[in-house]
Amino acid sequence: MRKMRRVLCVILLTQVTSVWALCSTNGEYGAADIIVDALIFRPMGAIGTLLGGATFLVSTPFLGIASIPPPHDALQKGSEMLVLQPADWTFNRPVGDCRAMGYDNW
Repeated sequence: MRKMRRVLCVILLTQVTSVWALCSTNGEYGAADIIVDALIFRPMGAIGTLLGGATFLVSTPFLGIASIPPPHDALQKGSEMLVLQPADWTFNRPVGDCRAMGYDNW
């Protein structure tokens, strides 16, 4: 059973990474771009936002302690990195836009 789970995880990871190749980067979003974005990347971004929010809540005391010495911005950087950037990527970019993921040099 464990071996089957590992094989399934490897198959799913290879499929998800190969899906990125479908995204066009010329500014024109086709049907494949929109479908891949809506069915795969947006749910992954929402899960990442939730996990980042939970991580931020758990790490808040440590970030508060890290904010004591200058430059006093550990809480701000932590919230931007763990919550705001994933939320912005998930909810504020146009549907089908893969350039926002950093793949504009393909």
